[in-house]
Amino acid sequence: MQSLQIDKKRKKIIFQDQNKSMVYLLRFVFILNLTNAVIFFLLFNYQEDMLKWLWLIFALLNIILLYLSLTKLSVKSELDFEEIDFVQKHQILGILFKLKDGKRRKVFIQRNSQDAEKLIKMFPAS
Repeated sequence: MQSLQIDKKRKKIIFQDQNKSMVYLLRFVFILNLTNAVIFFLLFNYQEDMLKWLWLIFALLNIILLYLSLTKLSVKSELDFEEIDFVQKHQILGILFKLKDGKRRKVFIQRNSQDAEKLIKMFPAS
């Protein structure tokens, strides 16, 4: 079960979810796909075939997705209040923390829960 705790004394939000392992799994899959695409591109490199270009496109797509997961997704399990820029409701994910360093931290809780409403009031979008 996913939950979060708001610690007002230490000015932190503590997450108890599987976000870190999911983001690391996602990065591993992107690296695995990239390796696979490079190997197949090199295998089909000596043939004038459409398949060679499809593997190149697949490799470039995985490079972009890996870069975005490294630079835009946060895996922190504790956030200081000062790190949070704003909190917003997300249609599918629940709530989304936008951090001041440009990264995002997703929390898969109900959008209309009491915790979500507290956080949105504490950190309004500008």
